[in-house]
Amino acid sequence: MSADGLTVAIQGMIGTLTIDVTFQTAGSPVAILGPNGCGKTTILRMILGVRTPRQGRVTLKDTVLLDSDQGIDIPVERRCIGYV
Repeated sequence: MSADGLTVAIQGMIGTLTIDVTFQTAGSPVAILGPNGCGKTTILRMILGVRTPRQGRVTLKDTVLLDSDQGIDIPVERRCIGYV
């Protein structure tokens, strides 16, 4: 886990599209790039908590926002993150 940034490991399905993403940042901005329909917005929504992944873990600094194994899913309004 990165104590200074964001750590993401999420898996899910949107129709026939499989989402399986793992990354870690050191507190700097992150860009998610790809062609139309590849799941960029879905990934962001899963990190934000707007959409729940089938399985995963998301931490911001030392706070667990999502941990499907432990039943943790902090509500969107308490995550203090957003995207443009």
